[in-house]
Amino acid sequence: MTIVNTQSTSVIIKALVYGFLILLSACASTPNTNTETTSTQYSKAESLLSQANIALEPHKTELKIAAANEYFLAKDFNSCSTTLQNTTNTNHLDHIHQAKFIFLQSQCISYTNAAQAPFWFEQMTSDALSTLNEENQWLWQRSYAELLAKKGKLSNAISLLDHLEPILSETQRQELNFTLWEITSTQPSEQLAINIKNTQSELIKGWLELALIIKNDTELQFKGIALSQWLSSNPNHPASLNLPLEARSLPLPDQAQIKSIAVLLPLEGKFANVSKAITQGLIMASFQLPPDIRPDIQIINSNSGNFISTYNDIHADLILGPLDSKNVQALQALPQLKYPTIALNSPNTKELPSNLFFMGLQAEDEAKTMAKEAIKRNLKTGAVLTYDSNKGMKLASEFSQAFNQQGGKISHIQVLDKSWANSLKSLLEIDKSNQRAQQISRLVRSPIEFTARRRNDIEFIYSPLKYKDLRQTNPLMAFYFADSIQVFSNSDISSRLYSNKKDKDLNNIIFADSNWSPNKYTSSDLLPGKEEPSAKLYSWGADIFSAAINLPTLLAINYHQVKAFSSNIYFNGQNQLIREFPVSYVRYGKPYEASPTPIKVH
Repeated sequence: MTIVNTQSTSVIIKALVYGFLILLSACASTPNTNTETTSTQYSKAESLLSQANIALEPHKTELKIAAANEYFLAKDFNSCSTTLQNTTNTNHLDHIHQAKFIFLQSQCISYTNAAQAPFWFEQMTSDALSTLNEENQWLWQRSYAELLAKKGKLSNAISLLDHLEPILSETQRQELNFTLWEITSTQPSEQLAINIKNTQSELIKGWLELALIIKNDTELQFKGIALSQWLSSNPNHPASLNLPLEARSLPLPDQAQIKSIAVLLPLEGKFANVSKAITQGLIMASFQLPPDIRPDIQIINSNSGNFISTYNDIHADLILGPLDSKNVQALQALPQLKYPTIALNSPNTKELPSNLFFMGLQAEDEAKTMAKEAIKRNLKTGAVLTYDSNKGMKLASEFSQAFNQQGGKISHIQVLDKSWANSLKSLLEIDKSNQRAQQISRLVRSPIEFTARRRNDIEFIYSPLKYKDLRQTNPLMAFYFADSIQVFSNSDISSRLYSNKKDKDLNNIIFADSNWSPNKYTSSDLLPGKEEPSAKLYSWGADIFSAAINLPTLLAINYHQVKAFSSNIYFNGQNQLIREFPVSYVRYGKPYEASPTPIKVH
């Protein structure tokens, strides 16, 4: 057995022991812990059946179940199944014998008639399962997980096995790891990515990530780098001591990182200042790495001569850029790119050549962050109040789509007109309430006392408006008796941009924040403070560098999050790198890191 990534004798010994236990668990796919010989088990089974022939119920059925158990221990699944099939009535049994009957049916039929196995597994209740001994409980859970995985229900299989490791014996833990690799390595990449996104178990997540590294359609070199980074991040994972055979075939590089990066940006023209800020943020982030692993960075002017010729003359592990949409479209037209390239602008089509990815300075990423936050807070219904502009409608669409995909419902999108108050009245349907009151007044031909009522089918409002507009939110919401409705927004409202004002009218608004703290990383006075407009470009450049050096892992493991300078970054499997931002809320006019349920401040 070849042990990967181990050098010392002690590690090799541990790996050999682990491999031996895995081999034992593979050979022992059905348990036989009874030390009696098979012939003795047959004799006991026949004796029990003879006693059953002259016994009365329920003892008769109990004896047959005991006989079936002896056949099961002897691995004679046909005889076990036949014995159980002749046992037609179990209603008169106590719950312990009923649980044993269901357990044996599910195990034996898995071998003799797999089509019927799901039915018997589904008959086992949690109460019935608890009556079995610990070994049979573990065997049932493992067998059922394997069955669910074969039927394409990987998330159900993982839910069954999750949190089991701490309560298992050492041998059972080895069996658990063998089972986890068996069920993850046979699943399609899409299923693995979904479960990586949702699982909380580090053990299971490690197996899922390892399977996805092997299965994902990315460059072999990048797979090797991703595997090296996985080994470095998971030193105590069972697979780190002895890699599965499929992983051992991947080439491990001498250095598990990107060695050279070309930054291809317009250094002249209207985007020159933007490129300068991005580049400075990128270089600042690169100097946080030790010199021996810091990649070589080339700065190349994308506006110098013919763009495609300039692009083709580059030699690097990775290219960052271009920035302007015209050059991004030029790359889209190529059938294939020779180097992985992260464009800093969105493409105009979903048909992209291999090796072309994109990561824009997109407020849409903030909208997705806020949709996820609303779901985390168990909010189910909401509305959107936005500007009548391309950006405003784009943010409304992105938020609504992300929120609806996660099980929520956006009931209404309201466009902001000249009067903020009228827009909010329309969204809350205060105007409809007033109209109903007027109709009643006309019917009775007399003025009536009336308090307008707002709609009660929304729990929150997503409103990606600017600071000056959102300052009207709390007073108007209170006026319309709607201050219990939570308000979400984007980073444009951050009161750090207005440090001389007390923004109490923004209290309790939750927003996507940019975790921009340059002093945490460097003492340089040349970097902008968070209140300066160029700060977002600096943080974007720093995040781009984090995405670049982690690109092999991001591409190999969809939805795996990398902590960057101002956000967490993940790859969505569709050529896009997405930034997920921290969340803050306003309290006493100042921003604070948000907890799941922030304190209301009035």
